[in-house]
Amino acid sequence: MIEVDDREVMAMFAEMSPKNRKRVLTSALRRSGNILVRQTKKNLRSVTTKSGALKTRTPNRWNGKKMEQGVKIKVKVDNKTKEAKIHLLGDFRLKFFEVGTSDRYTRKKGAYRGRIEGYRFFKAAKEQTEEKIFGEMDKVLSEQVRKVNEKYK
Repeated sequence: MIEVDDREVMAMFAEMSPKNRKRVLTSALRRSGNILVRQTKKNLRSVTTKSGALKTRTPNRWNGKKMEQGVKIKVKVDNKTKEAKIHLLGDFRLKFFEVGTSDRYTRKKGAYRGRIEGYRFFKAAKEQTEEKIFGEMDKVLSEQVRKVNEKYK
């Protein structure tokens, strides 16, 4: 366990202009959020190739985008919120692999059309990287605050 005395860093952060604070927070949130994005894509690849269902790096026929491109990050830093959202809604197919589907039948003849097993690759990625994300956040914040402080002394 590493303990860091961050009083010095927090004092430097408090002295920064609002523009520089926003720059530091955005950088820290984006770099730590990208850890989760990378792990989610890695888990997705292992799930889809193992099941033989889909290849995540093959463009689909509707819009030409790859399924992995549906895992997105959005960083928002303003006076009220300081957050990074990582979501799966960039490609509708990802929802089916995360949550799964129930048994599907046709309406008229009742023919069975199968089901998709829920693999929970996003949930697993979140659990695997939670500690690493917060550690990276502390590291990047300290690093960025010192960098900006040196630049604008």
